[in-house]
Amino acid sequence: MLLPLEEMKRWLPRGFGEDKVYDTSIEEKLLQEIEQSREAQIANVNKIKNEPLKTNPNKEKQKHLKLFQVVFVYLPKKKNIHRDLKSAFEDVRGIINISPAVSGNKKTKDPICKGFGFVDFKYEEDATRI
Repeated sequence: MLLPLEEMKRWLPRGFGEDKVYDTSIEEKLLQEIEQSREAQIANVNKIKNEPLKTNPNKEKQKHLKLFQVVFVYLPKKKNIHRDLKSAFEDVRGIINISPAVSGNKKTKDPICKGFGFVDFKYEEDATRI
């Protein structure tokens, strides 16, 4: 849409662009997209408010499952630490998950252990036995 000079004089400095017509189609398109986005956000919010929550049965089971976590420090800063930890803890019962803290090597981007890791146990007795 082209705005005539009379409408633009309200916000233009005096003497600027006299006898010119400006193209504001880009601005109008941007405002239209902003309005569409706002309407879509309002529709999503209303949809979330009106729909009942769907419960995930697996999530319910996970809520009742209490994990006991042990932190291991002074682990070697090497590449295949997860494999080594699995073999070190293969005889220990009650382990749910072994997760060493890793970061990428600056040159090769290979995962290198940061020197510590976490072991999740199902039962407190197993966690305290270590």
